[in-house]
Amino acid sequence: MQADIPIHYQQERIECSIQAANHYHIPALVLLAVAEQEGGKPGQKVRNNNGTYDYGVMQFNTVSLADLRSFGINESHVLAKGCYPYYLAAWRIAGHLQNDQGDIWQRAANYHSRTPNFNKLYRSQLIRRAAKIASRLGAEQASPVKTVNGSIQTVPPVNNLRSAQIQQSLSAYSASIRVMGFEMLHTYSFPSKALGVFGKTAATSGWE
Repeated sequence: MQADIPIHYQQERIECSIQAANHYHIPALVLLAVAEQEGGKPGQKVRNNNGTYDYGVMQFNTVSLADLRSFGINESHVLAKGCYPYYLAAWRIAGHLQNDQGDIWQRAANYHSRTPNFNKLYRSQLIRRAAKIASRLGAEQASPVKTVNGSIQTVPPVNNLRSAQIQQSLSAYSASIRVMGFEMLHTYSFPSKALGVFGKTAATSGWE
């Protein structure tokens, strides 16, 4: 679900997504794309046509919330302000990236739905959002970053982030998958003017 988000929530989304992605060792761009696609607000509770609800900034569904209850997590946690909901989402996405089948975006789209038609649509939405985010955060000058396969990608400097720590963390945008169990997988890049097209390394990864 996508909604109009005040600028301070947009800033929180960027900072919290990067922090949570780094904590769970997933690409920050993936979490940012999911966060922007969900487009929720703190305290927001949205009723779906099927009678379920989506909660908070990361729009946790009633079904996924039921799974979280076994860990002591309830509605108030996913509705909360601040970074905690982003950490919960990053934890879920890390599990999808580690355990599910398909390419990185199909796995990430399982956050929304495993149903093929819904997953395919959400996957395409994530890819478009990732490209727009990368472009939006771009700048004329960029710092080179080496990837695991030896190629050079670029990470643009971002001047509107509040801390040097967050700015340095933007290297996660072009980082390889680092979720436990993915050490043998190589980088899966995102489209940008600098990189041109999506790319992934040799088929030893087993991704489709």
